Amino acid sequence: MHPKVAYLKVLVIEEDLKDLDRRLRRALRRSRTAAPFKLLRDIFVAVDNLRDLLRNAAGLLDDTQLVRQKRRLRAHFEHVTRLRDKIGGHLDDKVLEAAVCEEPVLFATTMRPKAQHFLTGIRLVDMALNTYLGHDGKAAIFGHDTDNVYPPDYEQFLNWLESVIVPSIELACAIREHLDTRIKRVESTEELMNQYMAAGLGTFKL
Repeated sequence: MHPKVAYLKVLVIEEDLKDLDRRLRRALRRSRTAAPFKLLRDIFVAVDNLRDLLRNAAGLLDDTQLVRQKRRLRAHFEHVTRLRDKIGGHLDDKVLEAAVCEEPVLFATTMRPKAQHFLTGIRLVDMALNTYLGHDGKAAIFGHDTDNVYPPDYEQFLNWLESVIVPSIELACAIREHLDTRIKRVESTEELMNQYMAAGLGTFKL
């Protein structure tokens, strides 16, 4: 991957993560009951995009400090990828089936669409966590089944989410700064115009 391509990619990822972090904090200031499900899904996708960049641009990211930061996040990245596969990039049927079995009230005649969506989001997060098992057969992230309607479980989940987002933003920033040192900037108007001309002729090369 060319450094300029990697730079633009991490630039987008960094801003996505910062925006999602702001939105999550804003939502939780309004209510600690449950973060919007769509927001959680977007966070899983953004963090997994960062993991994907680290894998595809590994040859550009050999800085010692970056390597240390990547290692500290390795387990988090693995967990997020599994959650994204279950409820982020697509919705896993088995997770949905588990949610239906766990929460029969979802199909009560008194359940309205807005409340239905709210509770569905909570239960899909629960089922994604509870059906993602480690080698010991226990829930891989927390070691026990999670019920995010139960405040202590939800606080545990939020603390874990923060432990993923904050260092991911720091790593994305560090990657962008590192890549910036490997990119030759356009230093003159003449050079810039020559590159635009090359682009127009289809002959521009990175």
